Amino acid sequence: MAITAAIGIFPISLFAGMVLQPALGTVPVVARTALIAAIFSLAMTYAVMPALTRTLRRWLT
Repeated sequence: MAITAAIGIFPISLFAGMVLQPALGTVPVVARTALIAAIFSLAMTYAVMPALTRTLRRWLT
């Protein structure tokens, strides 16, 4: 499960670093970090992990 999480975390982190950080450059650091953490958590919980566990279900069992 840790490998599955890492596979899901990598693209979201890449997206956050390349797209969100520059777009939110004028937002204060604490607010920017909170916003990215919220987006990250929502994406992992409701989109990425369900898709990955379905895709990798044979390997995970």
